[in-house]
Amino acid sequence: MEILTQPAILFFILGFVTKILGSEIHVPGLDRLLSLHLLLTIGLKAGLALACCESLSGVLIALGLGILCSFSFPFLSFRALGTFTKLPGPKRAVLASHYGSISIVTFVTCQQFLARESIPFDASLLVVAGVMEAPAILSGLILFRSTQGKDSTLHADQIPWREIFFHSSITLILGGLAIAFFLTESAKADLVPFFQGAFPGVLSIYMLLMGMKVASYFLQIEMKKLLPLLVFGIATPLVQGSIGVTLGTFCGLGVGGAVLFGTLCASASYIAVPAAFSMIAGDKEVAYAMKGSLGVTFPFNVLFGISLYLWLAQALH
Repeated sequence: MEILTQPAILFFILGFVTKILGSEIHVPGLDRLLSLHLLLTIGLKAGLALACCESLSGVLIALGLGILCSFSFPFLSFRALGTFTKLPGPKRAVLASHYGSISIVTFVTCQQFLARESIPFDASLLVVAGVMEAPAILSGLILFRSTQGKDSTLHADQIPWREIFFHSSITLILGGLAIAFFLTESAKADLVPFFQGAFPGVLSIYMLLMGMKVASYFLQIEMKKLLPLLVFGIATPLVQGSIGVTLGTFCGLGVGGAVLFGTLCASASYIAVPAAFSMIAGDKEVAYAMKGSLGVTFPFNVLFGISLYLWLAQALH
């Protein structure tokens, strides 16, 4: 498993073990600063790739697939949760919405892994990551509204539209993309070393913090509720990741592109979706979903899932 030797993964494991052992590493605001750097770098890299792209047809196809998968996956998860668990409707709706959206850190980890393995990929696929948050929240809202019945108190003026379409993770990626189009060659020479050159180190430190955060959520899972979350948190990315890799392959993406798209489909949100649903469903429902998305699915994907999606993509090609 070559991915387990990647620097970012080793830092993630260090953070996880550090938290399990009871040690604390806390620098106020550090995670926000690192996140800002990562998101802007992703946007800039996507913009630079698009500026050099001779044909946008492949990007547009991937965008369409991304929006379709992001919107439809929560309905599949909601149905599966209703069939195999006894979770109440609102909790199923919130949890399912998390699994239609994406984890940008999982995506970046996959990108770094492919780069180190010298597997080419289309960097413009980063644009797809920027549009897969909103559709999942919208479908989650439809599901949540359906569980409230005719007496639902959720009205249009209570829906957090800003969090759906203008969450910071979305605006930073798309903003960085737009900036890249206006950069002169001299400006690129000044900015690229700071953003792209520092990217692996910034990602490694961020993964250290993520490892600690994952451990804290994992420790909060009650033993009687651990098995359902483990099964759902592992089975869902395997199914959705396989669908993503297969769709990407048959739509003309190369091995690297199919793996990246599969990783997007397999990942689960722990930023934009929780921010939106905490205003609608409350912190208790969101906290349960976060234990699955961050406590189970995120570590599974970065440690094992990406390698499995790569195997499937190579088999299909």
